[in-house]
Amino acid sequence: MKTRVSGLRYLGVLLLAFGCGQGTDTSASATADTAKAGTSSTATAAATSTATATASVASTAAPEKTIEDTATAPAPTGTGDAAAGAAMQSKLDGVKKLAKNGVLPAGEADKVMKSGDQAKVALLNAGGEPRTELKYELKPSQKDTTIMKMDMTMKMELGAGAPAPPAMKLPQVEMALDMTTADKAESNGDMRLTGMVSNVKVSPGATAMEQQVGKAMGDALTGMKGMKISYVITPKGRTRDVKVDVPAGAPAQAQQMVEQTKQSFENLMAPLPDEAVGTGAQWVVVNRVSTGADILQWTTYTLKKKDGSRIELQADVTQLAASNTISGPQMPGTANIDSFASGGSGLTNMDLTRIAPDKGTADVKNAMAFSAQGQAMKIETQVNLQFSRK
Repeated sequence: MKTRVSGLRYLGVLLLAFGCGQGTDTSASATADTAKAGTSSTATAAATSTATATASVASTAAPEKTIEDTATAPAPTGTGDAAAGAAMQSKLDGVKKLAKNGVLPAGEADKVMKSGDQAKVALLNAGGEPRTELKYELKPSQKDTTIMKMDMTMKMELGAGAPAPPAMKLPQVEMALDMTTADKAESNGDMRLTGMVSNVKVSPGATAMEQQVGKAMGDALTGMKGMKISYVITPKGRTRDVKVDVPAGAPAQAQQMVEQTKQSFENLMAPLPDEAVGTGAQWVVVNRVSTGADILQWTTYTLKKKDGSRIELQADVTQLAASNTISGPQMPGTANIDSFASGGSGLTNMDLTRIAPDKGTADVKNAMAFSAQGQAMKIETQVNLQFSRK
């Protein structure tokens, strides 16, 4: 194994992290760039690194059992809505206990959500009185711009006997997302949104290494400028009919980042519960992300404040690897996940009549160990994300 770590290898991990937005994503999108650095295991590292703005994984070693064996909480009582939320929470608690070092036994994630299924939303706690229904009330031909800034520190361990490069602070990345609503809503109240990456900036960096990485990052990320995405969103924040348009001539790196950026757009507006809620309410949104690494994720939202159409939401995300293998179109075979851990939270202030949030922050720490072709590697990242409406 080569022990020299180039800026492109760091770039590969960043390309994955940048797609986090306010949601989450795992992808093999950076493989081509990192492979150019000359180490296949490092390419795998980029393909399997998961950095999310609101990610949190609690990994627990436990004997292999089925969810039915582990999720033995008493049957939920109360109304149908409360029972559904309690049942979902019980199922999630059960699957969490099954994870060995953050990795689920084969097939267990499917018992919560199958790959390709729509996100599930369940109310856990209706909160205090007064309670009102939360819904987005967007106007036709509305325009908003979100500015996202990301700072990231990364540390890599290249396996037994290999000198570990020092932890490195990557140059700050700033991205502008322009969002526009259609000229009229659909008959059922749904609204089509169109978004475009209008600007991408990478700070120059202070050291020679940071400058090298910054240039490589800039070359890759600049190709995303002009990328467009269109999708329909319901008043409750559910999305459908997603379409992506990558600018002609965009570099391969930009093409590979489509999935991450798509999720950044889609997750600008948090899914809302169907029921009326008050301050302190909690609901969970369960997703299955499968773009190279197969991830079962659930986000617990807490309504911290509400004043008319303005709300403050806290988001705490849990992720588990649904499979212990990673694959991708640019990867030399597959890699095995040895451990997967990620934790973090975010806070967002938003106006339900606007497309973009007023402001928000998120912090996350990630650690992933994996092996491929007899080589082991571990990557640790710390990410801070700030976003605001322009």
